[in-house]
Amino acid sequence: AKERAEPLRRTSSAPPHEQASKQDQPKKHVRVAAAFGYIIPSGFLFELVSAPNYLSEIVEWTGFAAASQSPAALAFSVYVCSNLVPRALDHHAWYKATFGDEYPKKRHAIIPFLL
Repeated sequence: AKERAEPLRRTSSAPPHEQASKQDQPKKHVRVAAAFGYIIPSGFLFELVSAPNYLSEIVEWTGFAAASQSPAALAFSVYVCSNLVPRALDHHAWYKATFGDEYPKKRHAIIPFLL
């Protein structure tokens, strides 16, 4: 026996003439991200880069290496950069994939105005 398709149901309790048009509704991927509690961060360095915490850690360890002039500190700073830059690029790509056109186009991954 064939299964019958369920009848279409209205997803909103508001009457059709009071429902928002499709242009007024956020895009599906943005609604899904919001349902899981994801938001587009904003404020201070988030206006420039997707991963300001990684940027500040790189600045911190590079400054420490410069101040200490130690080969070990320089090696650690290089390690931090080689670890955090690819992570920031992945982080940035995830934000762009998750939020699509809603994500700020001028925001870079880790280095303001460059990368």
